This record gives sequence, structure tokens and C-alpha cells, in this order.
Amino acid sequence: MRLIKLVLEHDDWASTIPSNVQARTIKSIPNGNKDLINALILIKAPNTRTIKETLYIIKKNERIKNIEVLGNAVTRSYAMVLLSILAKYTDSITEIAVNTSAIFSEHIHDNKEYWTFLINSKSTEGILIQDIKEKAEVLSYYHVDIKNIFKNYTRHVLTDNEHKILRAAYEQGYFEWPKNANAEEISKSLNINKVTFIQELRRAIRKLVLKELDSGNIDFMGFY
Repeated sequence: MRLIKLVLEHDDWASTIPSNVQARTIKSIPNGNKDLINALILIKAPNTRTIKETLYIIKKNERIKNIEVLGNAVTRSYAMVLLSILAKYTDSITEIAVNTSAIFSEHIHDNKEYWTFLINSKSTEGILIQDIKEKAEVLSYYHVDIKNIFKNYTRHVLTDNEHKILRAAYEQGYFEWPKNANAEEISKSLNINKVTFIQELRRAIRKLVLKELDSGNIDFMGFY
């Protein structure tokens, strides 16, 4: 198996949305008739105005056949929207990936497409790259060490005990202000001592912070 990453400039809606917008394809599945693809996409922008501008641009793209907003969230620092998109499948990067039996992920920011492909062999890699070059400009292309990515991914995984303690702390109001329960009360409910509770909770929080702050914020399939 070979894991490769490509950065593309592609004549698609990704190249025309505001550069401060990020988009992540959560799932994409070819439609039954093979002419269209259903995609679940998460859009993140600095504010709702930029979200609206982005949706307008996406709707105007000729490859987009239908778009539906499934949910949204707004904070003081960003706005997010979850979209269901029906788009043209033929002549797309996704079609190339499916035809080469690749496992793939896509993330968009700065008007560039960041793709990660897990493929079967070096010969498949050559076919994949050649086909993509016919559809898009390849800005960078490099191999990724699967072992290093997996090692990085596992650094963020909570143990069963850490997950149990984190959930108990959350459900009992440890993170509320003021706290609804303190460390001693929660540790008693778990039948562990206070020191163990605090140590395990700190380990769990540290992993979550690492996941957020880790360089590139990479998950196993290489999302940026």
C-alpha cells in the first residue's frame, strides 16, 4: 500500500470561493446512475457573511446540481455549515480516485485542494497521477510514511479509562463555571482516589489539546 498527498489547483468551485474559507469532504458516494455524486461537505469561514458568499459561489458552479444546508453553527470566531451537495461526477478527481480503487480524502483551503490517496501499488500510483494531471495542475506531490502518520494518530487516542473519566467529569459538571462537582466528588462516584482521577483527566485533556494543536492537525488519512 502507498500513501500519497497532492496539492492541486483545479477549475472547480474550490478555486473561486474566498481564500479564508476551508472545506472538508466528509463523505462522497457516486450516485446510482454514475453521472452524479452525493457529497457531505463541512464549510468553515470567519463569519456568516462569508458563508453566504461561499454558498452563492458554489451554487453558481456548473458542476453543482443541487445543494442543501443540513446544519450550521456560529461562534464569535468562526461560522460553519454542513452541506449535502449533488454534483457532476464524470471527469472529476473523485471519479479518478474511485476508478483506481483508492481510499481518499480531500480538504480545501487557500483555494487549493489537498488530497490524500491510499492506493494498492506503484503502477496504480502512476495511472492516478497521470489522470489527475489531465484534470488539474499538480502543485506538489509527495509520499507519506504510513507508520509515522499512524503513530501520530495514536498519540491522540484516549484509553477506555481516560474516556470514562472524561465523560464522568463532563456529565457531572466538572467543566462548568462554577463547577457542579469537584474532583473528590467525581472520583468517589467512580470508586477511584482523587489523585488518580486528576492524573487520568489531565492525560485525556492533554491528548485532546495535542490533537487540536498538533502540527498540521493530521488524522490517519492526512487531513490538514
